[in-house]
This record gives sequence, structure tokens and C-alpha cells, in this order.
Amino acid sequence: DFIYGLTDDGEGVIIREYVGKSYKINIPTEIEGIPVVKVGNEKEVSFISAAEKVSELMQSKITEEEFIEWSEKSPSYKLNIPSSVKEIGFLGGFYKGGFPKLIINVKTENLTSIASYGFKDQTILGPIVISKDCKIGKFAFQNSKIENVIFQEGVNKIKKKKKIIEEYGSPWYDVENDCI
Repeated sequence: DFIYGLTDDGEGVIIREYVGKSYKINIPTEIEGIPVVKVGNEKEVSFISAAEKVSELMQSKITEEEFIEWSEKSPSYKLNIPSSVKEIGFLGGFYKGGFPKLIINVKTENLTSIASYGFKDQTILGPIVISKDCKIGKFAFQNSKIENVIFQEGVNKIKKKKKIIEEYGSPWYDVENDCI
């Protein structure tokens, strides 16, 4: 149900895309005896393969507004990410309205990297725990629904990047102590 490859050193699996039919997705801790260390993509390529459904809708010549309305009513995927995963690539919705939508269960305290736009437009269950060793890309949590954020020891300050706010009209944050 997954499209995946190996890390450059061959020591870990990167799951790039889910192509299955179930709305409940459990990322395995390993594939073929190799640990899964990353989920998602480097670029804005949706983790959920929804191309078939989107193509079907577009062929029916619905308007953009109708597509957004449909995507808001569509069921959410439940994505469970195990603690073996250390990096999150782009998981966000690629299509208008953040479709497909994910409800993500992940142990963020184990993460060493969250890509730019990684959790964009998604719901994250439980607290987001940020360690001082985690690299966070810009807009990693843009438009996400988050219950709580916890900063581990060594992360003690967040500052807004004024230039980004001026250019894009939307703040993103630097977390000190190399957390970005």
C-alpha cells in the first residue's frame, strides 16, 4: 500500500506515498527488515494518492468551489506514525482546500526533522513536543490544528521572523538552539 525507497546509506526506509484504499493508515516500523525512518516527500507532493479521485471529479467538470466543498465533506484519513520515524517530509494536502485531510498521531519528541509545510493543513493528535535537536522547516504547521505544544529542555525561546511576516503576511517562527 506504500511507495517507498531507501535512504542514501541504505540503512532506512522512506515512505513517500500511500496508495491503499483504507482511511486508516498504520505506518510500519520496518519494511523488509529495514526500519522506517522517514514519512513524506521533499516537495509538495501529497502523501495520499488521491489522483484517481481528483481526476474523476475534474472530468465531471465541477467548479473549483464545488471541489473545495466536496473536499471539506470528504472523510479524513487517520495516519499513525510509529516512534521509529525520525523525519517528516511533506504530508500536507496538495489539492485546494487541503484535500486529502489527515488526522495524524505521531510521537514528535523523536523527530529530528520536519520539512517545510510538513504538517500543513492537517490535524495532529496529542501534544507537539519540540526537542532542541529538531530541525523545523518554514510553515511546517501552517493551518494545522494542534492541541498543545511542549518545548523540551534546551528550547527556551521562540521569535517571529519580521521579514517573513512583511513578505508573506503570515508569521513563521524560529525556535532558538538550532531547532530550525
